[in-house]
Amino acid sequence: MKKKLFHLKRIEELRKLRKEAYNCLPFELVNPKSSFKVLFLGDSTVVGAGAKPEESVAGRLGKDYPHFHIENKAKSGAITQDVLDQLKKAKFELYDLIFLDVGANDILKITHFKKLKKNAEEVFEKIEKKAKKVVVILNGSMEVIPLFPKIIHPFLRRRQKDVTKLFKELAQADNFITINFYEDEEVNELFRKYPKKYFGKDRMHPSGEGYKVTYTYFKKIIKKLIKN
Repeated sequence: MKKKLFHLKRIEELRKLRKEAYNCLPFELVNPKSSFKVLFLGDSTVVGAGAKPEESVAGRLGKDYPHFHIENKAKSGAITQDVLDQLKKAKFELYDLIFLDVGANDILKITHFKKLKKNAEEVFEKIEKKAKKVVVILNGSMEVIPLFPKIIHPFLRRRQKDVTKLFKELAQADNFITINFYEDEEVNELFRKYPKKYFGKDRMHPSGEGYKVTYTYFKKIIKKLIKN
C-alpha cells in the first residue's frame, strides 16, 4: 500500500512539473535596431522547458551577446506544422540567423510521415527565405530520456531514425548548418550516464546543464558567423 501511494505521489509530482515546464515563457531580448537578429523556432526545448529562462539556449545567447535582438516564437508541445504559425509571428522579414529545433513531438504524437514530410519541406522553404543562416538541431537519442520506459524504446528508435533522416536531408539540400546530436555518441552517453545532472526534474526536458551542452556547440557557430 505504501509503495502504491509513493508511486501515485510521484506521478502527481511529475504531472505538476511537466505542467510548469509547458507553461514557462521563452527568453527574448528586444533590440530592434541591433545589427544581428536571431529567431528561435520549435518546441519546448527551444522554449527552455525544464530550466530557468536564462539557462536556456536563447537565454545563454542573450547573456553572452546582450546587443543581439533575440526573438523566441517556440511553443511547448509544437509539432513541425506549428512552426509555420510561429514564422507568421516573427517581427522582421529577414534575420541573420534562425535556430530550429522541432520534430520530437511529431515522433511522440505519431504524425503521419507523409504529412510530416510535406510540413517539413514547407517550413524549410520558408525559413530559407527568411534568414541569412539557419541552424537545425538534430536531437540526441530519445532513448536516453529517463521518463520513457524501455518498453517504448524500439518505437522511439524507429520513429526518430526516420524523422532525423528527413530533417538531415532537407537541411543538407538547403545548405543549413546542422548540430547532429543524434549521431554524437559522446553526448548521448553523457545524458545517459548522468540523467540527474543533464535532465530537469520532470525527467523529460534538459536541465540548465543540459541546455549548456547545446549552447556550447551553438556558440561556436555564432563566433564564426560574427567573425565573417
